[in-house]
Amino acid sequence: MAEMTFLESFRFIDTYTEAVLKLREASHAIQRNGADLKEWEAKGKLIKDKIQKEIDALNKERTQTLKKRNDEEECLLTRGREAEASIKPILAEAKETQEALDVVAKQLKYALEDKAKVIESAKSEVKKILFEAKSEANQIKTEIEKKRLHSEDRLLAVETKIKTLKDGLNNL
Repeated sequence: MAEMTFLESFRFIDTYTEAVLKLREASHAIQRNGADLKEWEAKGKLIKDKIQKEIDALNKERTQTLKKRNDEEECLLTRGREAEASIKPILAEAKETQEALDVVAKQLKYALEDKAKVIESAKSEVKKILFEAKSEANQIKTEIEKKRLHSEDRLLAVETKIKTLKDGLNNL
């Protein structure tokens, strides 16, 4: 049977109960009074028709409700398909952008690695130059020290000669 609301179920039960009561009345009346069977059959048919009309109305309402629900579902499905169709190009573009970003990231990585190698090479060259400069500075320092010592020795020799000459002069 069709899906019914509480009120519809109540009306149906009420109608059905009314029909059963009338049929019972009719049955008792026929038995008691020996009334005309055809008249009661007509009343029973009217009641049966009324019940059938009620059932048909409920079935029609159920059909309309189902049709409305199906229409709403179809509308939602259509909207979903449209949304999916509109999102696909965006997703494709996002994927392309991500791939391009990945390529750029790799290129940057390689460029940074190359720069790091150049920097390391430059550091090594600077260390080499500094080492050579220190060695040369030490060599110059050593030469200066030798010259200073030589100058001191010569100065001492000159001072000694002066003293000797002074002593010689004083002795004269």
